[in-house]
Formats: sequence, structure tokens, C-alpha cells
Amino acid sequence: MNCRVSVRTVGIAAVYGEPAGATHGLSGALTEVAAAPRISAWPSASGGEIGQEVAMPGTEVRASDWAGAAAAVRQALAQQIVAGTLVGAQYLAVTAEQTGVDLHIGVTDAATAQPLQRQTWQMAYSITKAVTAIAALRLVDAGALSLDAPLSRYFAEHPYGGAVQVRQLLAHTAGVPSPAPLAWFTVPGEASDRRQRLRALLAASPRLCAAPGSEYRYSNLGYWLLEEVIEAASGMDFAQYVQQQIFGPVGSAEQTGFAPDAARMAIGHTTRFGLTGLVLRALTPRRYWIDSTPSWRRAAPVLPLGRAYGGLFCSAAALAPLLADLLQPRPRLLSPAAREQLFAAQQIRSGKPTGDALGWACGSLDRVGYRGKQGGGLGFHGNVRVYPDLGLATVLLANVTEVTAGPIDQRSDQLDRLVVQKICS
Repeated sequence: MNCRVSVRTVGIAAVYGEPAGATHGLSGALTEVAAAPRISAWPSASGGEIGQEVAMPGTEVRASDWAGAAAAVRQALAQQIVAGTLVGAQYLAVTAEQTGVDLHIGVTDAATAQPLQRQTWQMAYSITKAVTAIAALRLVDAGALSLDAPLSRYFAEHPYGGAVQVRQLLAHTAGVPSPAPLAWFTVPGEASDRRQRLRALLAASPRLCAAPGSEYRYSNLGYWLLEEVIEAASGMDFAQYVQQQIFGPVGSAEQTGFAPDAARMAIGHTTRFGLTGLVLRALTPRRYWIDSTPSWRRAAPVLPLGRAYGGLFCSAAALAPLLADLLQPRPRLLSPAAREQLFAAQQIRSGKPTGDALGWACGSLDRVGYRGKQGGGLGFHGNVRVYPDLGLATVLLANVTEVTAGPIDQRSDQLDRLVVQKICS
């Protein structure tokens, strides 16, 4: 997969930043400086190194190329809406310098057919974990947090002993259990004490599932504990810190929140007679649902009890500047060293790779490596990806239930491939 600028070899010693003389810019801009960050030694599905010959979109990516990419993505999404697998979706593809594809399609609510807009909010679910990891690394840059410190330094009210480290919570290697989060929501007008619910959950799950560092075990509860860590290290409420210190510097603070804004919020949907819809309806409280349409079960607005594992509400356009910042040679949010830590592939004590970075998944599309994070749950799903070798990032949000990573990645693979094929040849 070669983009129209020169093809360069990515070696094991390559780091963020480009060799002198690299071409830079989009839609005709040209400078003799670094084009976009690169990371070397991205793992393939089998754990090997990939991206040996990859070039980034640059001076010869014309406006017509982006338009062609947008048209291809729109057609693919429209076909999925006609097929009954989507209701509405937002999709963006960005570089460090500009937004190349910016689409919204379908409706916010199948019952009203109100068009889904660029600024419509959706639930990001576990995409929030990627934001939480950035928040933690920003505190590391500030000297307020140590990844290798024990959890107990920042939050002592847990039953897991002194061996659990902050880094392990971020990497899902702490051994913290992960009870099914089906009841971890409130609905508008329902009172709930977030801290008390966490204490009750810890009391009900008091034992580690594995010794810290010995196994990979994905844990929403581990990220709920990170919410407490970030509050202790920052001295701020978690939501306030994220909006001021993460989304604020990239200009998205007013487009994000940790509670549903009824005026801007899409309705979530689940196929009425599909297996997922039937199972969720059987396992979840009635208050999580509102009136159905002939084809779709409609989800009530719900609020996750823990914010750091899945509590973000936003539009895809609000996430795009955050992803673009991660592609900058020197981001506003993180130092290059902190970004390296964020995206470094993790392993357990035996040396076995986990398949994750810190809060982000390691993956590849047609041998081009990325760091990404899927999110999905009742009514919504989405994905964010950063392709450093291409200087490209993408974000997808859709108001249809997905609860596993596979279908979400398949949708992103299809859409991202269309973009890359149009801007690279």
C-alpha cells in the first residue's frame, strides 16, 4: 500500500518525527519539514513487525481524492442503512493538518426520522478508555502521576492489595475482575451515588482473578478504579479534568460531556428481532428501553455509573481534533515520550504480548499498523484509529448496538480501507 509521496522504510529505530526533507501538507501545500509522526515496529496479528514500506498521504493527495474517499464511504454507509444494519452514523478521516472526510448520514431516531447531524451526540462507550489513558499520561507529564506506583497510593479503598499498579490497570494486566456491566447505568431522574456503587461492586468482587502482571484480563472495573486515580492525582472531578485538560486544548470541550444532552443526543437502537436485541431485552431492566418501531428497539437515555470506562457522550467531530493532535510531531496534549508510552505494545510478565497498548488496541489493516479503540453497548457503537505510518486517523460513531469488538472492527476495516485506497495508490 503506497501513498503518492515517496515510499520510505520504517525501521526498528524509527521514532516519532520524520527524516529531514520529507514532504508535507495536503491539497497542494508543500514544505521541507516532517510530515507526520511515525511509530516503528507495529505488531501484526501474529506479533511480527509490519509497515516496512509505507508512505503517508501528502502533497499529491488532491481535494478530488478526499472527495472520492468521502463518496465511497457514504455509499457504503448508505448501503448498510438500506440493509437494516445501521440507523445513523458519523465518520471522519483526519490528518495532523486537516479533515479529509467528514460525513453524517441516516437519522437520530428511527421513530421520528430526524436527520442525524454533524453535531449530534452519541455514546462513545469504551472509546472513553482511550481518552482516560491520554488523561493519565498527561498527568504523568505533569509529574502528578506515576504509572508504576501502586493503586493504593491514589485510591486506598479497594480490596486488591498493594501489588496492583496504575500501568497494569491501563493495560488490563492488573488481574482486576470484570463483572458484567449490564446494571451499571442510571436513567434520567434516577438518583445514584457513584462512589457508593463502586464500593458495593468492590465488596462483591473482592478477589483478583490473576496475579498482577501475569495475565491479560480486560476489565471495566479496572478503568473505574482509574477514574479514582485520576481524580486523586489531578485534584479535580474526572469529567472536569477530561473536559478542561484533554478536550479543552484541542477545542472540543463544548462538544463533549459525561451526561446525555437531550437536545443534542441521538436515540440508540437495537434490531428488534435479532439475537442481540432479544438477549439484551431479556437481561436488562425495562427502564433501559422506550417504545419500539416495527424494526428497531429504541434505547432510553442511560448514564454509565463509571465515567472512565465508558461514560463519554460526544459527536465523532469532537473526537477528530484529539486524534489529529496525536499525529502531530509535537502534540499539545502529550510529550513525545508520553505518547510513546501510550502507544507502546504491552506484554505480561512472561513476555507474551497482550495485543494492547495503554488503553488502545494494537491492530493492522492490510499490513498497516494502527492503535485503536472500539466501543459498544446498549444502543451505540464506535471506533477510533490512529495510523501513524499513514499520518491518518479515523473515527466512526453509530447509533446501533454492538457489544463485541469483531463487528465494530469489520465496519471500520471496510470504511478505512475505502479511504486509504482513494488517497494512496
